[in-house]
Amino acid sequence: MGRRLACACVAALTVALAPRAICAQHLEASGGGTVTVGDTVTVDLRAMLPEGASIAGDPHPRDSLPSSVRLLAMDTLPRAADGAHRYRARIAFFQTGSLTSPAFALPYRRAGAEGGVPDSVVSGAVLVTVTATLPDTAIAMRDIRPIASLGGSAGSASRWWLVVVAALLVSAGAAVLLRGRRPRRTQVPEERAEPPLGAYEAARARLRALGESDLATHDVARVYDEATDTLRRYLESAHDIPAAHRTTPELLRALPAALAGHAGATRALLGEADLVKFARLRPDAQAARAFVARSADVLDAWHEAAASPAFAPAGAGATDALR
Repeated sequence: MGRRLACACVAALTVALAPRAICAQHLEASGGGTVTVGDTVTVDLRAMLPEGASIAGDPHPRDSLPSSVRLLAMDTLPRAADGAHRYRARIAFFQTGSLTSPAFALPYRRAGAEGGVPDSVVSGAVLVTVTATLPDTAIAMRDIRPIASLGGSAGSASRWWLVVVAALLVSAGAAVLLRGRRPRRTQVPEERAEPPLGAYEAARARLRALGESDLATHDVARVYDEATDTLRRYLESAHDIPAAHRTTPELLRALPAALAGHAGATRALLGEADLVKFARLRPDAQAARAFVARSADVLDAWHEAAASPAFAPAGAGATDALR
């Protein structure tokens, strides 16, 4: 009898502690709704971690995003009263239908764990309904009028073709005769071509021309797009980073060690451009010109950091000594 009672107590204790073990860490996702193509969708993330655990990075999509989904930003919110870590993801969908948001993964380290690969907790997905910007009653585009016929019979058309072919042959023969009689020209020495600009000089010149133009007075969104495209192309040319087609979080994670000290300014600059490009934010012309100036400041900071002796490539000193 005593043995049965002891087994029953152990079983009850196991059932009581099982939910705590299972729910010791979890990442909840909420939000979604109905939006149109390109609108911003907000997904709130709420993470509960084991006692003593520490965050090892920002939440990020667990899987690669399809081309029709863009992660615009990941904001960190104040912690909840119960100690939960809170984040807010802003996503844009460019495909219609009933879709789901990506699942997010949050890396963390358990208490006492140092180094090695951190653990991660993964969220579920929320349902998002994306509708088209055009109404369902819109009809397909058609030509304004059918292609007009040139008219005439088949016989007359064939005679016209013969005349055209004969004229072309006569013109070709005349050109050959004139070329044979044309005197030879003295060869003029070619002017020495200017050396091509480096990645930094080319990006600086492009931002200078953008700031001096009047594009901000009639197309603010293009100013932001041109400025950030210049920065991304500089990273591709100078640091061999495929930055043109990466989202802002992906680009920040790919920054080389030489530029890591300027990640905050880079995140603020690209985040503001994402709001203009995807969230339909429209600043005034003065703000757009100021954005171009700040883009030039970030470019200068990148260039100076990359040229710093602390980040010089190995063997550079030995090469200079040989010279």
